[in-house]
Amino acid sequence: MQSIERFASLGNQPINLNEKTDWSLTIKIPLQLLNTDTSAPITTLYGNFYKCGDETTKPHYVSWSKIETQQPDFHQPDFFGMLEF
Repeated sequence: MQSIERFASLGNQPINLNEKTDWSLTIKIPLQLLNTDTSAPITTLYGNFYKCGDETTKPHYVSWSKIETQQPDFHQPDFFGMLEF
């Protein structure tokens, strides 16, 4: 997992904001970590990206692809979004 590169617009240190703000995150994931056949071109994958703020003063959860379950549950393939390359 150390080969995953992260570039956060608010930096890489924990912060505690109490107001609304915009932020962005860019990640670079080597295809080898996804257990895909890298000898063939990859055009589509399915997955989700999420942020868990359960250890903050105001617990919160957010995901890129909407998850419609009673409790936060990010491991539901029915709610994965399509990633096109």
